[in-house]
Amino acid sequence: MKHINEVKNVIKTIKMINRRDYEVPREVFVPDQINDRGFRFSTYENNFVTKFNEFYAMQELQGEIPNRLDLHRQLQIIKKFIYSEHNDPIVERFYNKLRKNYGEEANGRVEFETIPDFFIHKNQIDRNPENQKLIMEFKTEFHLPSNRFMWDFFKLNLYLEKYNYQLAIFVSINNSRERIENLLNQYLEDNHYQTSRKQDLFILVQENYDSEIEYFSFLSFAKSRGYI
Repeated sequence: MKHINEVKNVIKTIKMINRRDYEVPREVFVPDQINDRGFRFSTYENNFVTKFNEFYAMQELQGEIPNRLDLHRQLQIIKKFIYSEHNDPIVERFYNKLRKNYGEEANGRVEFETIPDFFIHKNQIDRNPENQKLIMEFKTEFHLPSNRFMWDFFKLNLYLEKYNYQLAIFVSINNSRERIENLLNQYLEDNHYQTSRKQDLFILVQENYDSEIEYFSFLSFAKSRGYI
């Protein structure tokens, strides 16, 4: 399977994260804070992502993951496809569709200003796939809200299509595979923005700390549901 080694590296890194960093309140909203960039973020999710970044970098330094120290974790955010002279009418149409579907639940400008949870690339001028390695989004709250899923999955499709990343991964922690598959099915049923490279977009699901990590590609899921 294409990307299997990269996916296994991600799984290996997740397994290094301690149980306490999986903790998210079940019946109340996750407390928000304001960070120095001015947007709201989930404290608990941020803990998980921070640990992932630390452990992934440690494996790079130890040579367990191929050396990518020449690549930079910097990103020109995708809001340019909506709010600049680089406007893409197709992207804008799907963006407005998400806004319409989720109303005030979805602040598109904030979503587009939010830097992805994890990415490795050189720059955005050079579209050589060797210089656009990996991009990921993480979600850790129980019963992941549909609007939170839809925006992140939309962005990953867009990063593959517009920035030529080799691999994109959506990681869901503390949710069942059934929950994530229902959200994926809704995404496809509503015909939201989709990359032509579904084989390069993977979904990883871990229901809880003690569960096995399951994974599959967007392509295989779309085929299994009859959308391709």
